[in-house]
Amino acid sequence: MTRTALALALILFSAGCSSDYSFEREEFLLRYVPKEDALLVLEVQHGLCGEPGAAASALQRLVEKRRVYPPEAGFIHVDFDETEKQVEPGKEQIHADFLEFGKAVSVLDARVFVDADGRLSCLRLTRLAHLQRQLELVNAMTNRDASANEDRTKPFVPAFPVFDEDTRDAIRGAWALGHAWLRVEGSAIVLDAPMTGANAAACVEWLAKHGAEQAQADQPDWISQMTSLEISKGHVKLRFSEAPKEIVRFSWETKSNPRDPAPLRAELAQRKVEVGDWSALSVAQARLGLAAPAKPK
Repeated sequence: MTRTALALALILFSAGCSSDYSFEREEFLLRYVPKEDALLVLEVQHGLCGEPGAAASALQRLVEKRRVYPPEAGFIHVDFDETEKQVEPGKEQIHADFLEFGKAVSVLDARVFVDADGRLSCLRLTRLAHLQRQLELVNAMTNRDASANEDRTKPFVPAFPVFDEDTRDAIRGAWALGHAWLRVEGSAIVLDAPMTGANAAACVEWLAKHGAEQAQADQPDWISQMTSLEISKGHVKLRFSEAPKEIVRFSWETKSNPRDPAPLRAELAQRKVEVGDWSALSVAQARLGLAAPAKPK
């Protein structure tokens, strides 16, 4: 279930390894727009630092609206602008799905700016069109990859979020049947996971004990952002991005140590990459339906 819940996030904003730059804090704001069947994703990174050459190249790529996710790249990243690559035999469908998904991704806004706390920062607002179709692709990827990669020779070990063998078997059956783990219902994005009632109770108990640790970890806290939860007929359904939480918010601090941004700012200036002030955030937030941030004192 965790794999499925994060599949879309991994495609759009998975953290990279050996990245071109680092940052102190990261925020994501997501909003589903039912009339357009589109998902808006606002990424904001505060306290940028890194080797000036590599970092400036990545930020220049960002403001040019290149579709590299995450913007700092790294060993694990997705580049939707790189479409002309040789496809390995047997992976033609995966590549076709990647190309279809990439056509739905567009960058509406991307800027480098200094935030209200004086930190060098950047933002990017992405629009994912035809969300219902993109979720179909994510579900297909999840069912295909999870089924192919599971090692069924290992003994069952209860762990969040699968605590009993009946739930494990239900999940395996869902993979085989092409289950819609993520889908749109009305104005909500719904995560639908096969699960026994006993397993759901065990998940609630686990979250009561470990939920705070989960929220503080370097990963999205999906549970606090849901608008409702339903347990019925062997399924648990979590709903997101509907009233009163139309905007789903994630944020976390990183372990990056603050560094002098002056060399990076000098490199950006040499490359003629504009660095705006705190108000740069207001335009992107307005497109999500948020009020402009308060002017720093």
